[in-house]
Amino acid sequence: LEMDTRDNRYNPSDGGYYRIWNSTLEPLGENTELTRLHRTGLKLQQILPLPGMGEPWLAWIRMQAENRSMESGDPPRAEWIRFGGANTLRGHAERVFASSGVLTGSFELRRLLSRQSRVFALLDAAVYRQDSSSRGLWAWGGGVQLSVQQGFLNVALAVPGGEGFSATTLHVSLSTAF
Repeated sequence: LEMDTRDNRYNPSDGGYYRIWNSTLEPLGENTELTRLHRTGLKLQQILPLPGMGEPWLAWIRMQAENRSMESGDPPRAEWIRFGGANTLRGHAERVFASSGVLTGSFELRRLLSRQSRVFALLDAAVYRQDSSSRGLWAWGGGVQLSVQQGFLNVALAVPGGEGFSATTLHVSLSTAF
């Protein structure tokens, strides 16, 4: 189930995006060692205008929770959720972490430069299952999104929590629509 109320998919100034999903995979054949695999998730994004700071200032909040489970035992590692990088936890390499249960969140303080461009400060965090306990990670930084001829160029610099500037990660992505 999905709902998108954003006024602009690539650089929204109002609205939100909401998605919830659930799926179950049945074992194939007569292999009784396998049980059903359940995939569940929730994704929320919301833009909040900041009236006291003037028209172009916004807060962007994203939260995503995903879980993989089986009726008996742990899901195979191939089914674990991969996270880290530009879309989930900046300040870390792309998809460097894996877990059967993950909660990620992002907060950005944005200043719109134009309908398609912005600068932003960011704070990302994640809590994930590791063995029988939970582990948390976070990162902070800033960046810019610019409208270019091919689409949108997004550049972010982020520092993993507890690390110095020498651990800064540069994330660069180019988005285009056809």
